[in-house]
Amino acid sequence: MKDSATYAAKAIQLIDSGKPIKAYPRDQALAYLNWTIGKSKLTTSPADAITELLKVAKIESDVKKNPQLYLDLAAAYEAGPRAKLSKEYTDSLNPADKTETDHSKVILENLNRVIDNQIDAMARAAAFTSDATKKKEIVTDLAALYKYRNKDASDANVTELVASVVSKPIPEPPTPITSLPTTTPATTPAGTPATNNGGNGATNGGAKPAGNNLTNTSNTGGNKAGTGAATGTQSGSSKPAASPTPLTKKPRLNHRRG
Repeated sequence: MKDSATYAAKAIQLIDSGKPIKAYPRDQALAYLNWTIGKSKLTTSPADAITELLKVAKIESDVKKNPQLYLDLAAAYEAGPRAKLSKEYTDSLNPADKTETDHSKVILENLNRVIDNQIDAMARAAAFTSDATKKKEIVTDLAALYKYRNKDASDANVTELVASVVSKPIPEPPTPITSLPTTTPATTPAGTPATNNGGNGATNGGAKPAGNNLTNTSNTGGNKAGTGAATGTQSGSSKPAASPTPLTKKPRLNHRRG
């Protein structure tokens, strides 16, 4: 894979210098070559792979409609920034009782924004998948992650996301924040019960994370986009409510090309 990436980089240089291409249209050739480079970094440098894969998704070619591209992108988010932030979040909890700290809340917000981008990538993979069986597998794992971020979401909301996602620009990697935004409590009219739409980020737009059940979310191989601690069922806990409840079930998201 390393040799392939090296040849791909040299080929891109030749194309950019004006070298004519016979086998593929220029944009399609560039898309495949950049995809090769991106895939080569999935295991060793997943954060860098995100940049390359996003580049492919923005090139107008048939490649941007290949569901595997977005599964690779979801895997890069999983093994790269999500794994890093998940560890930082766990390490930042109060060592005495594992409750949240001001610092952990900032890390969690950054982590949730990365997960929102992973959700977007998985939704695009589902949208471009024509095989019914494979699409069902992707949607099942997507739904688990989406419902973690949007606690009141239904299967219908997931279906709507898949149907509309390709009409929207693909999001850039989120810019890390160093402090939580200051919010002003909304005034609820007398007699009107407050509502909670759940979730936030690139999906429903709310401001409160759906939860902080994040213990170990990385896939060391970088080739899967597992949903980590975002799924499973919560168990009771004697710890304070702010303490994240570990989740043990990790669903599979292994949808590779045959």
